[in-house]
Amino acid sequence: MSKIKLVDKKRLFLNKANSAHIFVILLALYESVMITRLLLVPNIANPTLFALMQNTGWGTQLFVLIIVAAVIGIWFCERWPLWILIMETTLLLITAGLFGSACSYLMLIWAVSVFFAASKIEKWPLRITAVVLAGLLGLVSLALATSLNHDGIFFRIFISFHLAFPHVRRIWHTRGEY
Repeated sequence: MSKIKLVDKKRLFLNKANSAHIFVILLALYESVMITRLLLVPNIANPTLFALMQNTGWGTQLFVLIIVAAVIGIWFCERWPLWILIMETTLLLITAGLFGSACSYLMLIWAVSVFFAASKIEKWPLRITAVVLAGLLGLVSLALATSLNHDGIFFRIFISFHLAFPHVRRIWHTRGEY
């Protein structure tokens, strides 16, 4: 009989707790790069958002505060997935209402909170309700951002979805909706 060496789960670097914190740190780095890009090269990053921030004296500070609150919220997503999903969706709606296309900066964080809610909420009816309502509010925020700034972000995300899933395109084409 050969001896099989068991791996001690506490000694693994990428155990459950560490991997969640690493992911949050990577999200924080991503958001800091995006904000730095917006502040240093605004004409390339998002000229509409930068013009909106320059017209108001509080725009940049509020936008950075919303991003920081979203990243801090993701840190606690493992403990309170439903409350964090509600917070992230509210921040997404506020950002879409105030800054328009800037809600795209929060889409990754919002998607991570939807994933945590879908995987961590124990009760199935609550899980399904939370994910469906968050998805609908995410679509509302994208439509709101598009209608406010006329940036076409909703159309661009819809087109990327359309190109990413060719089978959906095929189904629409066979139904005559394409």
